[in-house]
Amino acid sequence: MLRTTRQWPLVVAVIALWGGTLIPFGFLDATAPTLVLFALGGLAYGPFPAFTLALFQNATDPADLPALLAARGAITMTVLPAGAAVGGPLVAALGAAGTLLGSGIATLTLAGAVALVLFAAAGPARWRAARA
Repeated sequence: MLRTTRQWPLVVAVIALWGGTLIPFGFLDATAPTLVLFALGGLAYGPFPAFTLALFQNATDPADLPALLAARGAITMTVLPAGAAVGGPLVAALGAAGTLLGSGIATLTLAGAVALVLFAAAGPARWRAARA
């Protein structure tokens, strides 16, 4: 499936769905809805690693792929502790609900920004053809 479909829209959809499942945490206090939301978020996020790996594989020369994936892994391993270092004070300042709400809003903003960039890169002729 990943070789025959356009992958960027799938990646943007996963990002948006994940962000959308985080926003209600800012307003909910009950256990049952939060469990359902975490389950939905997990289902939404589940395909993200496969989609992004397929994007790298399709956009990179096979000879360069090992180095690129190694660099991606190095960046990911560096960013994870940095995220935890930033997240701790955020949770202390905003509380868990406020932090999840802010994360959801930031994630949806990211999805929207990526979608706008992709739309702009596609060009007006492609949009006219898609709407027709």
